[in-house]
Amino acid sequence: VRCVQFLYVGLENGVLMRMSFNPETGEISQEFRTRSLGSNPVKLVRVKVQGKDALLALSSRSWLAYHHQGKQCLDPLSYDMLDFAWNFSSQQCPEGFVCISQGSLRILSLERVGEIFSQSTAKLAHTPRQCAPIKG
Repeated sequence: VRCVQFLYVGLENGVLMRMSFNPETGEISQEFRTRSLGSNPVKLVRVKVQGKDALLALSSRSWLAYHHQGKQCLDPLSYDMLDFAWNFSSQQCPEGFVCISQGSLRILSLERVGEIFSQSTAKLAHTPRQCAPIKG
């Protein structure tokens, strides 16, 4: 069994880099992935989600990196920009985050991890009557 872990690096230009490495040998893969998270420098916060280690990447938009069903996932959070975050647990919120956003303290809890986090609704000026595929 090959054991691989991931090393995340948040850059000043808002880019998140992910590299894999072997924890037994310390060998870092020459291949890496990058994702632009926003315009602000990336802050990384180690958190727990569903009892497993995860990572919050904070920039002008917040992202959650976690392991789900055998693959590594990086999903955006549909929420205001977070300045800081840390693990939080109480009777009312057994697993969540305490965050600072727009100068106020907030407590967040993630539900349905692994499903799509972000959803947006667009109001239509008219009700569509028919859909037509456009070949391009």
